[in-house]
Amino acid sequence: MNTNAQIGQVLKDLRDERGWSLRELGLVVGMNKTYLGDVELGKRNPTINSLEKIVAGYGLTLKEFFARMPD
Repeated sequence: MNTNAQIGQVLKDLRDERGWSLRELGLVVGMNKTYLGDVELGKRNPTINSLEKIVAGYGLTLKEFFARMPD
């Protein structure tokens, strides 16, 4: 699995844990649901600023997020 796919999977897992739709996440973080869906699918490579904004919506820091990444 490539890095974009791994990042996307962790983001999807976080969203699923909260029971949020892409629309709900988009409202929380102020981003388009289509963009967020593409990031989750590994089709888009988020900037570090975008990723930080998304993970902050889950109440996490980037350090905490990357600690969830598979080895």
